[in-house]
Amino acid sequence: MTASGKRGAALVAAIILLGMTSMAVGAAVIATGDDARTSALRADSLRAFYAAESAVEVAIRALNDTPDNPFTGPLTLPSGARALAVEPFDPEAASLEATLAGAAGRAERRIHVAAQ
Repeated sequence: MTASGKRGAALVAAIILLGMTSMAVGAAVIATGDDARTSALRADSLRAFYAAESAVEVAIRALNDTPDNPFTGPLTLPSGARALAVEPFDPEAASLEATLAGAAGRAERRIHVAAQ
């Protein structure tokens, strides 16, 4: 094989190696992007759960503070997450039931509470 033939073979090998490396890097970038989206959704879900849990605590406090005027509406939480009563408390019922929802980002979590 001549010197120019060896250089041509080395060039082809280098191009193949560069292509394989580029594909590996591309796959890693795609996998990292999926992980980032999954982590963000998981964090939103956790924030939504804590917002719903906070709504339960605020509703209980509202019932204890003013039993004649029970918790009936949306809550404003200090964290900026939203929480609301989907099924408000009924003061005339023998037991109190409510579904409280918390939302953060694209996630929403609901907690059903029943007290007798």
